[in-house]
Amino acid sequence: MDEDELREANRLMWMVKGRLIPETWPEQTIRDMVEDYTKRLWYNEEAYHYEKGFDEAYKRKGS
Repeated sequence: MDEDELREANRLMWMVKGRLIPETWPEQTIRDMVEDYTKRLWYNEEAYHYEKGFDEAYKRKGS
């Protein structure tokens, strides 16, 4: 999983759960989560509201 895919996976987790993906999760679990959460958010027209704070949290994680 490359950096862009991992960032998008973290963004989806943030939008659904309000937190980033735990460091201990294996790649297959993350891929399964991406598939499930993409379906969950697909028809949610207000999903973008849940992105608030993601960029800051993701930057802190990378530090």
